[in-house]
Amino acid sequence: MVTIELEPRGNEVAITLTHLPVLDRFEKQNAMGWHTFLDMLEAALRGEPAEPRQAYMQRNAARYGVDLSNLAR
Repeated sequence: MVTIELEPRGNEVAITLTHLPVLDRFEKQNAMGWHTFLDMLEAALRGEPAEPRQAYMQRNAARYGVDLSNLAR
C-alpha cells in the first residue's frame, strides 16, 4: 500500500510517502525509485526543467547504495 501525506509548512508543503510492505531485498531499490519520482515531481512543482530520469536515478542509486547494473529481481 502506498500512502502520501501532505503537510503545509509556510509557503511550502512537506510530502511524506510511505510504501509498505516492501520485501527486504527490494528496500533500497524501492527507496531509490520513489526518491527519483519525488525529485522529478519537486522539479515540476517548482516550475524547473526536469533532468532526465536517469540522472536522478544515478544520484539516488549512490544515495541508497543500489547497483543499477545488478538490480534485485
